[in-house]
Amino acid sequence: MTIILQAHTDMVCEKNSDKVHDFENDPIEAIIKGDWLHANGTTLGADDGIGVAAALAVIADPTVQHGPIECIFTVDEETGLTGAEKLDPKDFSGRILLNLDSEDEGEIFIDGKPVQISSPKDAYNHGIGMIHQHFKLVNVFTAAQNIVLG
Repeated sequence: MTIILQAHTDMVCEKNSDKVHDFENDPIEAIIKGDWLHANGTTLGADDGIGVAAALAVIADPTVQHGPIECIFTVDEETGLTGAEKLDPKDFSGRILLNLDSEDEGEIFIDGKPVQISSPKDAYNHGIGMIHQHFKLVNVFTAAQNIVLG
């Protein structure tokens, strides 16, 4: 069974109201806060860089065990989903799509609507199951391998 990993590659150029910045000419001023890379008063620019990076990491890492994977990287999602609307499902063999776009940690969307899941029963009622990793049956996996397994 082929799994489709999807993310979008839009560039979001936003700045704080008190920041003077010309996105056409000024470089992004990167700063490190703890373990995180931030931009000084602006967005970093890549709206979903982490989704693209996650998909590429899965297909590039030879130690990640997985079945067939297709990756879709769409554009113009910030201005009306025009990239996604141009996709033809017949062009892909996978029928399970994992959208790697993320706005905020901990948010779950099903069919484009936010859902609250506070128990296994809630998850089950939304069609979400869990594959348990039994250490005697499945090798110890990296985070990327567990994402693919799940």
